[in-house]
Amino acid sequence: MYLKKIFFVFVLSIVLVGCSSNGKETYSHDEANRIQTTLVGTVEQVEIVNVSGTSSWKGTLTGSILGGVLGSTIGSGWGRVISSAVGSIGGSFAGAGVERELTKDEGLKMSIRQDDGNVFSVIIVPKKGETFKVGDKVRVISSSSGSVAVSHL
Repeated sequence: MYLKKIFFVFVLSIVLVGCSSNGKETYSHDEANRIQTTLVGTVEQVEIVNVSGTSSWKGTLTGSILGGVLGSTIGSGWGRVISSAVGSIGGSFAGAGVERELTKDEGLKMSIRQDDGNVFSVIIVPKKGETFKVGDKVRVISSSSGSVAVSHL
C-alpha cells in the first residue's frame, strides 16, 4: 500500500512538471538571438483543419512505468519479471498513443495576401478564444526554426 502511494505521487509530479507554465511565450535556445521574419497581410481564406498530436518522453515514460507496475502484479518469480518487462514495453507504446490522442487539436489553414499582392498560406493552432476571419489584417512572424505566430494588427 505504501509503495502505491509513493508511485502515485511520483506519477503526479511528472504530470505537473510537464504541464507547468508561467504564461509567457517560450522559445527554444536555438531561436534566441536570431532574425525572425515578419509579414503583414489580409486574410483571404480560412479553413478549419485537424492537427495531429505528438508524443514525447512524458507519455512514453508514464506509460512504461504504469505498464511495468501493472505487469508486476502478474505471476511470481521469473514470470513476474517477464510480465513486468512486457508491461513496461507495452505501456510505453500505449502511453505514447494516449499522448498523441490528447495533443490532437483543431487548427486553421489561412491564405494571406500581402500588400504587394503575394499570397502565402499558414497553418496554426489559435490560442483559446482567438478567431480569424476573411478580411482581418494580420501579422505573421516566422522563426528560423520554422515556427509561426499569427496575430491581429
